[in-house]
Amino acid sequence: MLAALSFSFLAGCQPSPQQAQLPPAHGVSNQADQTASADVALATDPSAMRLNDISGALLLYYATNKQFPNQLEELNAGGYSDRRLRFTNPVTDKPYVYVPTGLMLGGHRKRIILYDQTPTPDGRRFCLVTVLDSRPGSAQAVEILSLPEDIFESYHSPDK
Repeated sequence: MLAALSFSFLAGCQPSPQQAQLPPAHGVSNQADQTASADVALATDPSAMRLNDISGALLLYYATNKQFPNQLEELNAGGYSDRRLRFTNPVTDKPYVYVPTGLMLGGHRKRIILYDQTPTPDGRRFCLVTVLDSRPGSAQAVEILSLPEDIFESYHSPDK
């Protein structure tokens, strides 16, 4: 039963065929090119691949506990991955920033729960984004997105 439940949740952490739902002022001019670029990055970028591993463990944890862990280390302690996860960017070796309650963007249900400390040289950050609502146990999927820095900076903690 747990294996079937895990599979259904893990299916949600596969690379998304679309970019993040951005505010209208940040419209996407060429969706097909951005989708192809995102898919290539998810398959070749070391940070995106590491975030993909973490997202699977987060979803399994969420399926089991109906909430995200307080600390990422709980994923290793609880055996939510078939290998020991590292919670640092493999290029910069800086720890990822984890916010279990998520960073919000006004009017949007997507929240950033994990992200790089600093943007890449081209001004983007890889982030794990989830869809949350007010009901406990409401995470529906986790996506890995590469957000432009100006979009990332629009997000804020829920208490602000």
